[in-house]
Amino acid sequence: GEIVWRKDLRIGYLEQEPQYPMDLTVIEACFWHGNSTTTLIREYEECMSTPGNPGLQDILDRMDHENAWDYETRSKQILGKLQIEDFNQPLSQLSGGQLKRVALANVLITEPDFLILDEPTNHLDLTMIEWLEGYLSRSSMTLLMVTHDRYFLDRVCNLILEMDDQTVYPYHGNYG
Repeated sequence: GEIVWRKDLRIGYLEQEPQYPMDLTVIEACFWHGNSTTTLIREYEECMSTPGNPGLQDILDRMDHENAWDYETRSKQILGKLQIEDFNQPLSQLSGGQLKRVALANVLITEPDFLILDEPTNHLDLTMIEWLEGYLSRSSMTLLMVTHDRYFLDRVCNLILEMDDQTVYPYHGNYG
């Protein structure tokens, strides 16, 4: 088949087992994955270092549209909510749960319209799962999720579409 996305749709994806170069720091990891905002920030920095600043107005307009000006601040705020406080700590020193929280922060920072989550509660402790439940429940984003955590699913989703054997089963409310 073919997938067609709306032109300005922002998509976020949380991998089940996030992979980063282990020599990055926590804050560097927030800029490493190359989403549209970090790519735009790099483009802005290159433009500012080029004589005559070619294309500056277009870049400024796109920076405004993507809320890119406060990306680092948003990164630190979300990392803080996820109890990651040492932004200069090397990723190699993080536990599996801490690394998952850095990846989760990375995907939430971009404020996607459509969020794909692959086993989002793996490696998260109860406090972090509850925070994520609250965050997603207050959000208006659409979720596509693979999870075996039925309780998480029940607390976050109000419409569930289960696909099984080429049939779609809708559940309004929760899964139960």
